Amino acid sequence: MILPAILVIPFLQIPAGQISEAKLFKVQKGKIAPGSISISPDLSHYSYATPDNKVVIDGKTYGPYLTVGAVLYSGDSKDYAFLAGVREKEPSVIIWNGVEKRTDNPVSNMFRAGETGGICWGEYNKDSTRLVYPTGATEWMEKIEKIYFSDDGSQFAMRTSEKLTAKDVPPNSAEPTSRDYIVYQDGTKVARDRTLLVFPAPNGQGYATLTSDNEVKFRGRTVKFTGEFYSKPVFSPDGKQFAFRNSYTGTTPEGRNIQFYQYTIGGFSIPDLQIQTGLTFAPDGKKWVMCGLNGKQPYLYVSSSGMSRYDEFPQLNGAPPEPYKAAKFANGRIVLLFQSSRARPFLFVEEKGLVDLGPFSALPDTMSISPDGTKLLIGGSDLNESRAFLVDLENPGPATNVLKPGYDLQNLGKGTFVWKGNKEVQFMILRNSDLIRITAKL
Repeated sequence: MILPAILVIPFLQIPAGQISEAKLFKVQKGKIAPGSISISPDLSHYSYATPDNKVVIDGKTYGPYLTVGAVLYSGDSKDYAFLAGVREKEPSVIIWNGVEKRTDNPVSNMFRAGETGGICWGEYNKDSTRLVYPTGATEWMEKIEKIYFSDDGSQFAMRTSEKLTAKDVPPNSAEPTSRDYIVYQDGTKVARDRTLLVFPAPNGQGYATLTSDNEVKFRGRTVKFTGEFYSKPVFSPDGKQFAFRNSYTGTTPEGRNIQFYQYTIGGFSIPDLQIQTGLTFAPDGKKWVMCGLNGKQPYLYVSSSGMSRYDEFPQLNGAPPEPYKAAKFANGRIVLLFQSSRARPFLFVEEKGLVDLGPFSALPDTMSISPDGTKLLIGGSDLNESRAFLVDLENPGPATNVLKPGYDLQNLGKGTFVWKGNKEVQFMILRNSDLIRITAKL
């Protein structure tokens, strides 16, 4: 069903009895250290630091310390840790789940492995450093330049360097004074040479490498490309499929020289489109979708059916003539969000059609689908407040406003909505400076 963009439909609202609140704390200026508020990925825990170097975690106060850093949560939200200065003239230590953690060596920094992995940290001694990760620690190295993690934190590689001795580099030599290596999680060490970047795949499925010879290598396949490697590559959720973009100067049929952006997926380069964007794999990695422009003409490319203009693709005619802003898969069906500047958002659900979601501005990064693929939630701006909007994917129509007046949705990005099964979702709102966790039954 296609609804005309000019049709104004009042928002429905979730009954009050289906929404419960849990006040976490009041965001008070001068009582919370700037930038110190942290929320666990599952939204079950919160923390912040105070100006006098105390740390408050789920209402319990730790410290005061000499110095204190922001709390870091593991991807599964089971652990938390922060660095704190405990003793004068000694390095900061790790406070792990509220207790000082003994480490073999001083700690330099802490971070999470990828987007959803465990907590890692660096250790150092007089002249070397190493990485400590959830299941072990690396060998000691002279210098770690960069660490590459898969998004799920399941594997990593490092770029390291070491100084060459005077024996290797004679005085006044023009040769490099250090040597770079790539060190993989299993300890394999190879000279960096022509390797520029390493991209660990999720689910432990190996490493993609970018070389100075304009080659990308992954799982025994080598793909050459022209121009420049462009933006972050895309892995399928199972880690077995890999895609990347390159940019190059090309000539249009009219003879104009312009910049082209081209995807290569599984070794096959997508031709004919000048702009290519939005590549998204299905959860099982067997299907993907992307979009692009040829001049001003928008196209949709689906792995199972090929490339079509919007007006040729079943039920997509009438979509804004531009690339979609977000893509998901729900029970094997493609779900696309279109959000033009200063216009109403449209949602396309494969086999269902295109619908006008209503008079608000959608936030594409917040789009989230229930585990059973029947419901979609998205953040949006309505009358200068951030809202949460619900769409029934089995019978798509105008979005339902989940929030009551006076609420303001927080954490506007990936992870804004956390599903607790298929019929319950949690998210954060701010009301009168109170940070509140909302649980909505849908």
